[in-house]
Amino acid sequence: MGGYRYFFNGQEADNEVLGEGTLHAFEYRMHDTRIGRFWSVDPLAGKFPWNSTYAFAENRVVDGRELEGLEALLFVENEGVGHVFVGVFTKNDIRIYTYGRYMGSYFPSSGQFGPIGDAVLIKYDGAKAQEYIRDHFNKGNSAKAYLIPSAKPDKIIVYYETLLNDGDPLPKYVEKDGKTQANPYYGYGKYVGTYSLVGRSCVTISTNSLKEGDFDITREAFPQMPPAGIIAPSNVQLMIDAIMAKDASTDGNPRIYDCTKDIKENAEKSK
Repeated sequence: MGGYRYFFNGQEADNEVLGEGTLHAFEYRMHDTRIGRFWSVDPLAGKFPWNSTYAFAENRVVDGRELEGLEALLFVENEGVGHVFVGVFTKNDIRIYTYGRYMGSYFPSSGQFGPIGDAVLIKYDGAKAQEYIRDHFNKGNSAKAYLIPSAKPDKIIVYYETLLNDGDPLPKYVEKDGKTQANPYYGYGKYVGTYSLVGRSCVTISTNSLKEGDFDITREAFPQMPPAGIIAPSNVQLMIDAIMAKDASTDGNPRIYDCTKDIKENAEKSK
C-alpha cells in the first residue's frame, strides 16, 4: 500500500497537490495542515450564522471532530403540559426523535394526561421532521430550538436507534371514535416500554440522549440538582437559561445557541 493514508480526524491525505501530508480530504472541503484551516467556505455555513464560515469543529481544533453537517438540537415547548424532544442535522436535512406516552391511544398530545402509560419513540426524517417542527412552533410562542455544538450527534443517534431496535412495532390500523383507520405513526415509531412522568418522560429521555452524546445538561447547569428534580419542560428551560447566562458572564465559548428563528424559518421554507 505504500504509506499510511489516513491522518488528522481520520481523513485521507491528498499528497499529490502540495506534497506529503499538506492536504486532508474531508467530504465537502480540503483542510490545509500548514495553516490549520479549510480552503473553502463550509457548504452548510448558511445554517450556522454564528460560526465562522471557515471554522473547524466549532473552533475546537485539539479535541474536536469535523461533523460534516451533523449537529445536535434540543427543542423545548412549554405550551400546555409541554414537550421536549431532540433533533440532529444530518448531511442533507434534519432528523427528529420524539418520545411520549400514548395512554391507550396512538395519538400523542391527545389531551389525555396521567403519570404512567405506554411509551412510544418516533423518528422523523426530512420533510416529516420539518412538518413536526412546524406543528410545534404553530401551537404558540413557547417553542424554542437550541443548538448544542459540543453534544456528539453520532452517539445521540446510537442511543435512540438502540431504543427503536429493542422496541415493538406499532399496529398499522387503530380504532378511534368507533372507526378503524390507518395509524399515522405506523412505520415511524415503536413501543419502547413504559412511560413514567418522573423516571422516564420526554424530559428524562431527551436529557439522557444528550448525556450519551457527552453533554450532561444537568451538570452543566446545576450540578447540585438531583436528576429526579428535572421532570418538566420548564425545568429544562431553566437549565438552558442558566448555562447561557454562565457562558455570557464568563466570556466563555457558548455551549448552547438559541437558534429558534433559524429553525422556524427553515421549517417554513420546507413547505
